[in-house]
Amino acid sequence: MVTCPICRTRFPYRAATATVPAPAREEAREELREESWNDEPSAAPAPPVQPRERPNRLVNANYVPKGSKKQTVLILSGFTLASITVLAVIMISMKGHKWFGNDGPSGPKYTDENFNFRFNNFEPEKWRQDVDRRDPFGMNGFLYQQREKDSDPDAWIGMRCVRFGDKGNRAPREGELEKEVDLVLRNMKLGGVQKVPAQTTIGNQSATGYTFNGNMQDTAVWGEVYGFHNKGIGYIITIWATESKWKSAQKELVAMRDSFEFADGRKDWKDVGGQSRNYFVDGGDYQLEDTFELWQRAIPEEKQKGDYVRDVTDEDDNATMLFRCRHPDDRLKDPRQMRYPADAVVLVLPKVGDSAQDVSKHVLDTLTKKHGSAIKFEAYPNAKPPFEFKTPSSAANIGYYKLTHPADRDFKFFYVIAAKKINGQTVAVVGWCREPISELMGPHIVRFAATLKDRQ
Repeated sequence: MVTCPICRTRFPYRAATATVPAPAREEAREELREESWNDEPSAAPAPPVQPRERPNRLVNANYVPKGSKKQTVLILSGFTLASITVLAVIMISMKGHKWFGNDGPSGPKYTDENFNFRFNNFEPEKWRQDVDRRDPFGMNGFLYQQREKDSDPDAWIGMRCVRFGDKGNRAPREGELEKEVDLVLRNMKLGGVQKVPAQTTIGNQSATGYTFNGNMQDTAVWGEVYGFHNKGIGYIITIWATESKWKSAQKELVAMRDSFEFADGRKDWKDVGGQSRNYFVDGGDYQLEDTFELWQRAIPEEKQKGDYVRDVTDEDDNATMLFRCRHPDDRLKDPRQMRYPADAVVLVLPKVGDSAQDVSKHVLDTLTKKHGSAIKFEAYPNAKPPFEFKTPSSAANIGYYKLTHPADRDFKFFYVIAAKKINGQTVAVVGWCREPISELMGPHIVRFAATLKDRQ
């Protein structure tokens, strides 16, 4: 007998027999067929084929113990336990990465590595992305709407993120973060908006903003908007709901908002400093300061350098510097796609008084030569701009003016004049933009003109 070394089955063992040649096998088959056809036995059956003699071989199989199911289960269990242990060690060592976080009302937190923050996940059965409003509202962080099943949305939460300086290499300068908060409210296009200054704490940071109410597409809404910053990035978080839903949704919206945390990125971040850029002319006794990195100075055509080439005297014979202001939303765009909706010019007027009203007469004469005598250039009522804005402190005298043309309803411009007597002559900054966008660009023009002072 022979025993299989694997399954332990025993088989009878025989010596191999000689193989009958193929011609002999065919002859034997023919004889059998003839006998079967004639139904008569053959007279002389063929002699049997004698096997070739071959001695038997002794097979010595090594002993292999028979396997068992219990042993297999133990091996598999040990392997599984070891795998789980290794995986647990890896997960613990990577704690703090984006697939970890504190449990909140909407589950574990996710991490936005681009803007360096963590936030609770939004339950898909309760929150949906508001893709229609996200871009128009400037919510590049996220914008979600909360809705009951088979009903219209009645509550929202969104966040706008902005980098200060060159890719977020500095902290916001004075008024810069507040401007982003105001921009969010403007983008929401609320009718009859009323806002009250407010303050809270988000991500262990003090956040300032407003509580507000107004009409959004004929629907009354209530909400809150706050801005704060960290490591060169500003965050503006907004929550709002329909008026009838606000009281019941506010608690959950606030809890969701307060799940915000700063992530662990930007560890090597350093503030390059709040130094703004100063502009002056050679031999001049005055200067301007660009605190938002939005203004570009024109250079004469003969130099043919830079991306803003223009002769400053083309604007006014008394001009010494000419500027254009890029759109604040174009910070990260390709320079070829930049928009420049505002301009400013610096004038030196030796024979003009040192008030904005005195300079306005010179400006009117210049505009009349350019647009004709039918234009009107007059101060705004109560010496206030056509938008809500707190005028910054300035060493110059500032005035707000409106340029219109009675024959053209679209010909409406907002003007700012800042004047100061420096070294015996009047230096004035005149900035302007179209009145329909003055709420957006006007504050930047005013801040720029208000920096006029003696050269340091």
